[in-house]
Amino acid sequence: AGERGRLSPAVGYTASRQDPQPVPDVSTARFDAAGGVRAGRHAALWGLARWDEEGMDLARWEAVAQAGPLSLSAGKQPVGYGWSEGGGVTLGSALLPRVEVQTVRPLRLPGFLRLAGPVAGHLFVSRAGGMRHPDEPWLWGARVAFQPHERVSFAVNRASLFGGDEEVTAGRVVRMLVGVIRGSTFENQVLSFEGRWRLPTDATLPATVYLEWGADDGAGGLDETPGRVMGVLFPALPGAPEVAAGAEYARFAEACCGHGPWYFNFSFPGNWARGSHPLGHPLGGEGWEAAGFARAEWMDARLRVDARGFVRERSDASLLTLGGGNLYAPARTGRSTGVQGGFAWRLRPHVEVRARGRGEAGDGWSETALDAQLAVFF
Repeated sequence: AGERGRLSPAVGYTASRQDPQPVPDVSTARFDAAGGVRAGRHAALWGLARWDEEGMDLARWEAVAQAGPLSLSAGKQPVGYGWSEGGGVTLGSALLPRVEVQTVRPLRLPGFLRLAGPVAGHLFVSRAGGMRHPDEPWLWGARVAFQPHERVSFAVNRASLFGGDEEVTAGRVVRMLVGVIRGSTFENQVLSFEGRWRLPTDATLPATVYLEWGADDGAGGLDETPGRVMGVLFPALPGAPEVAAGAEYARFAEACCGHGPWYFNFSFPGNWARGSHPLGHPLGGEGWEAAGFARAEWMDARLRVDARGFVRERSDASLLTLGGGNLYAPARTGRSTGVQGGFAWRLRPHVEVRARGRGEAGDGWSETALDAQLAVFF
C-alpha cells in the first residue's frame, strides 16, 4: 500500500480556521486476514484484522442480528447515502464505528401510504471523536427511499452532528429527529432529496438519470446555497452488455444570504470530517466536479474492472469573508484533474489479484495512492 500528497480537511471556522494539513505518506507491506461466522439463521459476525508498519489493528468488523424485515448491527464500516457514483451530498462513504438499523427487504405501508410503493430505510448513530473533534459530538444519519412506480424512485437523506459541548437530553434528541430545533448550537445538519428515473429506453439503450439536491443547515439553503449531484448511468452498453458507463456532475454553491459555507459549522470546529477524511462529498464543498466512469465484468465476472476520470474546481470564495471556503482551500483551490480505478482478477477459484489506484493533480500539487493485493480464499 502506498499513498502520498493527501491532505486532511481544514479544522475550525472563521477566526479559528486552520488550513488543511498534510497526511503522512504511506509505503508499507500489509497483511489482511478476514473471516466470518453465522450463528443460526438470524445472526452473523465478520472481521478484518490488518498488520502493517504501524502494528496490528481490527480495521473493520460487523456483528449483525436480523428479525423479520429489520436488521440491527454494530461495527466499523463505510456509510454512504445516495445513488451517485462519486459520493453523496449528505454522506460520501466515510469509514465509521457505528450502530445501525435498516430494512433488509422493502416494506409495504398500510392504507393510502401504499401509494408510496416499496419503502426501505436506514438509520445509524456514531461518535465523531478523535483529535479533530475533542468535544466528541455524536453523528446521526437516516435515509428513507420509496418507489411509487417501477421506473421512479425517491429518497430523503439527513445527517446531523449534535451534542459536543451541549448537553444531550431525550427531548433535544427527539426535537432534532423531527426537525424542530432552530437557532440552536446543539446540532448541525445536512439534508438532501433524491430522485431516480429509469428511462423507457430499455430496448435500445438502458439508462437511468438521477439527481440529489441538498442544503447545509439553515432555512432557505435548498434554494439559495444548494449542493447538487446529477448524473446518468448506462448499466449495459449495446453490443457490450458486460460494460456499464455514465457521467456525473456535482456543484456546491458558495456561501451567501446568511448561510455559512458547506461542511463548516461554528458549534463543531472539527467540521464535517472524521479523522483525515470528509464525511460528505469528496470534493469538500464549494466548487464543482465533472466526471465520467465505466465498469465491466468479463470472463464470467472473473475479471472486474472500473475507472473514473474527473475535473474539479474548488473555490475559496467564502474563505476571506467567512473563514470557510472549500474544506481543502486554500491548498487545493482552483482546477485539478484526476483518475481512479482498479481491477480484480480471479486467477483460480481460491486466488485473486487486485489493484486500486488514484491520482489527482492541480497547480503545483499532486496526490497519488496505490494498493495492490494477492488474495487467497479458504
